[in-house]
Amino acid sequence: YSAFDFEKNTFQKILIDKTKIRTTPNLNSTILDSLQTNQEIKIISRSNELTKIGERDAPWFKISYDKNGTPKEGYIWGGNIALGHRKYKDIQFLLGIASTQKVKDEIGNDFHNEIIARIIALKDQKVISERNFEMGSSENLNSYGFKILENKNLKNVDFIIHTYVSGDACAIPTYDQYFFWTNNSFYKLPKLTSVSDAGIFHYEESYIFPNPKKVKANTILKIIEKSETDENDKTKTSKKTKTYFWDGKVLK
Repeated sequence: YSAFDFEKNTFQKILIDKTKIRTTPNLNSTILDSLQTNQEIKIISRSNELTKIGERDAPWFKISYDKNGTPKEGYIWGGNIALGHRKYKDIQFLLGIASTQKVKDEIGNDFHNEIIARIIALKDQKVISERNFEMGSSENLNSYGFKILENKNLKNVDFIIHTYVSGDACAIPTYDQYFFWTNNSFYKLPKLTSVSDAGIFHYEESYIFPNPKKVKANTILKIIEKSETDENDKTKTSKKTKTYFWDGKVLK
C-alpha cells in the first residue's frame, strides 16, 4: 500500500466527497463527521490495520482538520485521501484512486477488477473539471507520479499534466496517463503502458513532443519499443512510431 503511505505531520487533501470521519479505525465505528473534496487534513498517525475496498488496500489514519473554525480529530480510511495535489495559479488539482470497476478483458468474455483513478480541478472550492481513467490493479499502486509540464508549444494548451502508477517490480506494468489542460478542462490522451522482466523482455510506450521548428507544429509522436531475449541469449529489438496531430481541440 505504498501509494497510501502518507507521512506523519504532512498536510493532505480529501479526494472523495463526503468522506466519513470515524471514532476508531474501522468501518463499523461511529461516524463523527464527513469532509468534502479538497478539505485539507493533517496526518497525526497511521494504524497498523489495513482495510481493502475493491482494489484499494489502505491503512487508516488519525487526522486533524479545521471545520468552520473549529479544530477536530478523527480517523479516516487512506483510500479516500488524494495521492497528490498540485496548485497552478488559482486552480487546485487533485489526483487519487476513486473506485474499482469491473472491466471486460480484450480477449474472451472474462472480467477483471480495474482501478479507476480520478483527477479533479477546482477553482474557488468548486469543481470545474474532472476525469476518471483506468490504471491497472492493486499491484500497480506501489508508487505514483503527478507533474505539471509546460505546454510544449501546442495550440490552445495551457499546460500538460502527467500522471502514472507503478508496481516497481518485474512483469508488473507502469501506466502513464497524460492530459492537456485546455479551455479549463481535461483532455485525455491515450494511456501508455510499460512493462519488463529483467533479461527476458521489455516493452515501453512513450510520448515525444518534437520541436515545432523541426516537424509540423502540434505533432506528437508515440514511441513503442520492444526487446525480447530467447533461450540462446539473443535479443531481438524493434521500434515503432505512431504520429498524432493536435488541432487545438482533438487529437487525430
